[in-house]
Amino acid sequence: MLSFVLQSRSLFVKNLNFKTSDEALRKYFSEQIKEGKVLSVRVKKHLKNGKNVSMGFGFLELDSVETAANVCRDLQGTVLDGHALILQLCHAKKDDQVRKNVDKDR
Repeated sequence: MLSFVLQSRSLFVKNLNFKTSDEALRKYFSEQIKEGKVLSVRVKKHLKNGKNVSMGFGFLELDSVETAANVCRDLQGTVLDGHALILQLCHAKKDDQVRKNVDKDR
């Protein structure tokens, strides 16, 4: 049950401008949501020519399943840094996969 709660509070954010930073993403969603709050944001990056650059997507963790569902519905297609955002709820992973990821993150 825990893994379902962990995963479904998270949103997958696609079509990010490559210039959008973690801070800009956090600020945007924090200002836009009516209820609930943003717990964490992460723009996915990779190494290119010796620099960490955005891969054009990221993740958003919210305080509840309900907040995540509302944000996904209300902010779908809204524009940040000139890009219309594509939002998807993250799907629950199996318990053992979540544990592996938690251990790996430590």
